[in-house]
Amino acid sequence: MRKFFLGLVLLLVAVAAGLAAWDPLTAEASPAPAFRPTDVQIARDKFGVPHIFGKTDADVAYGVAYAHSEDDFATLQEVIAMTRGRTGALLGADGAKIDYVAELLDIRKTGARDWRRACPATWARCSPPMPQVSTIMPTSTPTRCACRGCSR
Repeated sequence: MRKFFLGLVLLLVAVAAGLAAWDPLTAEASPAPAFRPTDVQIARDKFGVPHIFGKTDADVAYGVAYAHSEDDFATLQEVIAMTRGRTGALLGADGAKIDYVAELLDIRKTGARDWRRACPATWARCSPPMPQVSTIMPTSTPTRCACRGCSR
């Protein structure tokens, strides 16, 4: 009888430790983006193709992201999970392989380092839909631009 109670206590401790380490219980919500579109119109033609109109590039980028989320939210959800290193939680063992390789190659550090080489026009187009990127934007401009059609 004593072995039974000892086994039950050990089982309860293991379950409690597992629940304490379980990601959904300890995950923190990310803050909502601060960007608010000023004038975006999404018109769909008879085939369902979205045509996005906006006053600025940022407005159009927001419209593209919104239309994309309406059309194919599953893919968008997978991409967001990949950028956060949470593909394993979404896709299981196959997603965990992606997370492992991303961590092995240290893609966040590489992206933060190489983002400085991007053209300022690229920064302007990317930062409104993704406000977290603005924290890694450099204050000085790069010496060479790799963008197609850029005059620098």
